[in-house]
Amino acid sequence: MQHSVLFLSHDPHAVHTAFAQSAGAREYLTSLKKFVALTKKVPWTGHFFAPYSFVHSLSVPVKEDIVLVDGGASIYVALGLKLRKPRLKIIYLDGDTMFHSVRNAKPYQQYLAAKLFKHIDAVVSVSQQNQEQVTIDVPHAVCVPFPKDVVPADAQRKPYGLYVGRLDPDKNIMDIIAFGLQCPDFEKFIVVGDGVLRDSIAKLAQENPKLQFEGFQTDVAWYYNRCSFLIHLPDYDPHPTVTMEAALCGCFPIMSSGTGSNYLFDPIFTVATPTDFKAVNEKITHITKNEPEIRELLKQSITTIPTRESSVAHFKKTFAQLAHQILS
Repeated sequence: MQHSVLFLSHDPHAVHTAFAQSAGAREYLTSLKKFVALTKKVPWTGHFFAPYSFVHSLSVPVKEDIVLVDGGASIYVALGLKLRKPRLKIIYLDGDTMFHSVRNAKPYQQYLAAKLFKHIDAVVSVSQQNQEQVTIDVPHAVCVPFPKDVVPADAQRKPYGLYVGRLDPDKNIMDIIAFGLQCPDFEKFIVVGDGVLRDSIAKLAQENPKLQFEGFQTDVAWYYNRCSFLIHLPDYDPHPTVTMEAALCGCFPIMSSGTGSNYLFDPIFTVATPTDFKAVNEKITHITKNEPEIRELLKQSITTIPTRESSVAHFKKTFAQLAHQILS
């Protein structure tokens, strides 16, 4: 069955763009990126996000049969499009914490979400962890993301800790920095990324020589190849690619149990409680003292990491199947 697809996003991840392209989608970027950032800095502005999104949807042209929605920041725009075009089908690309947040919301918020989400026709989750959080009974599938094309380098690895990613509160970045600064095994803790807490972290780095703030960098492999540990300790993260990228470069990833990519790795790399600094310190010390054996475990984990080709091919096939199912 022939169909046309609109990919709707406010700030697409490279993986999601590749997924959409494999489905032959036309990409439309909404103007919501600054608004999303504002809601993270000033939470009460989030009350106006849904109505603003619905109004914004009036300016979005749509001739397609299916809209592939990139995360919760674009869902209200998609729902607005469906009001204009009732036969439009919505496939939700579940790569964020929307359903997880709803499960932990207040009863009235769950009720309102259920009223809205009933207009979603199918869901593609980026991890099994995320799929288990989906709150609606619709056709669904799991398509895991692929890491950046990073290359291991024969560089001198130093006893440095590393964080790579968004500098937003939901990533627990300030707690991660606090951990890095107190970790006795780290001579330095390096932060690479951008986000709403950028200025606070830059100021903190000026005050503490152990903290090195690099801001946004395109060549993240340079850091993976020179640091010993990647520290990724969110309460919940659907399926970050940074843990895979670090591993591919030989940098030990230390992640929380709420990290959706931890199934790829030996349990030695996962901590039960991200805020238990003593336990995380002990794990890092253990890995450092037993590096040859632990590095073999990391090499075994690397063999399970999806490639770009396998990940995109799986999404393309899965999307076609879901599209056929909801359009029939």
